[in-house]
Amino acid sequence: MQSAAQGGGGVALVADGCRKRQQYGYWEARLKDGFHYEAVREMARQRLQHTMQVCAMLEEELRE
Repeated sequence: MQSAAQGGGGVALVADGCRKRQQYGYWEARLKDGFHYEAVREMARQRLQHTMQVCAMLEEELRE
């Protein structure tokens, strides 16, 4: 997502990438495989939840 924002892809590209990763289970796989300790995994889940809220707000704003 950072590359889309930095490469001039714009907000629509960032929101689209976020949605596609959610649809294909990318985030869940990263949570499962990327963290060894449950406490750290839970913090990552909370951050992901906040990120998903931001992506949803971006998509809503783009629809308007």
